[in-house]
Amino acid sequence: MSGINSLVSALPIALSTTAEYINISADCPGIYAKRSRPRTKFKFCGRGQYPNFEFSYLAYHIMKTIISFIVCLFTAFSAMASTADTTLRIKTRHLTGNFYVHVSYGKYKGGIMTANGLYVVTPDGIVVIDTPWSEEQTKQLADTLEKRHHKKIILCIASHFHADRTAGLDYLKKLGVKTYTSQLTQELCKVNQEPQAQYVFSKDTTFRVKGLELQTYYPGEGHTRDNIVIWFPKAKVLYGGCLVKSMDATDIGFTGDGNLQAYPATLHKLRDKFPHPAYLIPGHEGWQGGINQVQHTLELLK
Repeated sequence: MSGINSLVSALPIALSTTAEYINISADCPGIYAKRSRPRTKFKFCGRGQYPNFEFSYLAYHIMKTIISFIVCLFTAFSAMASTADTTLRIKTRHLTGNFYVHVSYGKYKGGIMTANGLYVVTPDGIVVIDTPWSEEQTKQLADTLEKRHHKKIILCIASHFHADRTAGLDYLKKLGVKTYTSQLTQELCKVNQEPQAQYVFSKDTTFRVKGLELQTYYPGEGHTRDNIVIWFPKAKVLYGGCLVKSMDATDIGFTGDGNLQAYPATLHKLRDKFPHPAYLIPGHEGWQGGINQVQHTLELLK
């Protein structure tokens, strides 16, 4: 939905068979294969007795052991792969008032990295800024919030196109959640085959949800071409997303989709626009330090 008005009101959502077996006979080792055709016996009794099967009894058992070992390894690795995401459990941390930080996890540089998002509880439902890093963790978040607050997610805004912000959009849409990104983020999601929001806005936009007001702001290119921030004026909470680095960060992180030349000017513009937030939430790691995290990000860029 392009060309959206600068003011958007998010309304609450009222949401036989052949069998096989191995048998070793007492007088001579053999394999019986029971299929739909008559049973056939293949004996491995020694060289010369059956010219077409010249395997020794020892060789047979060695092959059987090797095959069994390979099958066990394959089963173990398959199980690990299928359960890898479910072992990553989202966490939530209270920030202030009805504001909370949700923390999810993803793989980065051979390790596990945290990713921050935000959610706010309103009388009409829950507003989420950025989805967790995977669809499974997004499901965990939705289930956790409903059990804890007895409310459903009604609105989600993603701050840029990377998977640590958008991975759960499709799942939230299935739940009937109104999902939004900027027009530029939508275009980059399409190009990079990331999940897409249901609605888009083409300029800085104000959302109001039953006593909560939030404003999207695009300060310019930096971490990515499309990174936006979210400002909550009443609580003075600024969600900086991945544009801002935590005081815990020791490097600028991934900038392969960003603009390093424009990055410093974008951060100065951000700091001029919101000089005194009570809280500033970066995209990863801890969020202590307030507006000083912007200066820390500038230092990391040098």
